[in-house]
Amino acid sequence: MTKVINIQPVTRIEGHARIAIHLDDDGNVNDAFLHIMSLRGFEKFIEGRPAEEVPRIVNRICGICPWMHHLSSNKAVDGCFGVTPTPTGHKLRELCQTMAHINDKILHFFSLQLPISFSGRIVILRFGMSLESLKRRLNLQPRL
Repeated sequence: MTKVINIQPVTRIEGHARIAIHLDDDGNVNDAFLHIMSLRGFEKFIEGRPAEEVPRIVNRICGICPWMHHLSSNKAVDGCFGVTPTPTGHKLRELCQTMAHINDKILHFFSLQLPISFSGRIVILRFGMSLESLKRRLNLQPRL
């Protein structure tokens, strides 16, 4: 009898996802699936719009990875028109994608992961704050 381990929800991504890990009778991984519920309705924003506007619209869908949406929509528009970018254009897109990866990793580490991992200890060490001072600064309620 196989066992299925479900991890749901998968956090730290934009959208909804779950992971299903299928184990065999000996407890070894037999198969694994990543289920991403990708239909979120953003496609409706671009219906009836000129194809040239799509990259400028879809990069506003996500605040974490706008460049990835921009570059993938450019690739889709190229496919619709049946064109291939020049070698220089291809290199510029690769450069943009590399810069976006760097930005994405910095954003993810400092804004999403660091506050959870260290719970403010880095802030205390970096700025020389006391724990009480940090709690006051993070508290949005007015002090009386």
